[in-house]
Amino acid sequence: MKNKRDLIQYISKETLTNKWVNNKVGFFHDFDNDCRYRFIEDTDGWMGRDYTEGDRSLPVIATGYVGFLIKHWGNDIQKINEAYYDMRLKQYRNLNKNEPDSDSRNIDNEFCLNYKTWENEWIEQSVAIFEFLTYDEKELIKAYIKRYFRYVDSIAEGNNQKQLQIIIPQNVLDWLEIETCSSREINRNGKPFIESAKVKPLKWLQNKQLLRELLTHLIIRGKLTDTEIEKQSPFLFIDIHNKPLALARNKPNPNDPNSNKLATFLNSL
Repeated sequence: MKNKRDLIQYISKETLTNKWVNNKVGFFHDFDNDCRYRFIEDTDGWMGRDYTEGDRSLPVIATGYVGFLIKHWGNDIQKINEAYYDMRLKQYRNLNKNEPDSDSRNIDNEFCLNYKTWENEWIEQSVAIFEFLTYDEKELIKAYIKRYFRYVDSIAEGNNQKQLQIIIPQNVLDWLEIETCSSREINRNGKPFIESAKVKPLKWLQNKQLLRELLTHLIIRGKLTDTEIEKQSPFLFIDIHNKPLALARNKPNPNDPNSNKLATFLNSL
């Protein structure tokens, strides 16, 4: 991580300087030691300006992996990647451990499934820091980002290989997308079971009991146990609010026409 003009060290050391590529004078500050850097400009030049609490209103210019990478610039890159991923995973565990359905969810796999989406948003936000850096430094950060995502992908692949997976045949997905349901709930009536067969995770538009009946049907479940199905459901499906969808307790309703319709279709395969 060496560069002839190492401006990144000025960020991590919060050095007031006029050497930024965009010719601004100022320094970066991480208020809460959480790798979220704001640029504090010294508009009067070399006046030794310090930060104030009012500077918290300034936009965050580097955050997420980019901010963590900068704070630990010069250390072993693999250790940086491992430490950052572990930190984010622990944060997600702590955030969800007291949720009512946490005992039926595989929190680690759930995190792994959704994490790249969140990190990409933080990286997109952090592009703002590039205007302060040299071309070589920008390219180096981009290369480290690619390496980090390869590391994240390797974890996801490892998790997928550890367990049997729910596999929903394409003809079933196509049917779920086009077959409409009747419901007393206005936001579900006249809608299909899923919003789209192509977009993953699948957005389930009907009640949770119907999803349980789909996934526990012999043609779908195969050798999977109920516990395994319940753990995998939040990775495969989201609800109408785009949140991971945990299965409901099994309370079949023999008078539900949608349940009968689903069973009839699956039994015909």
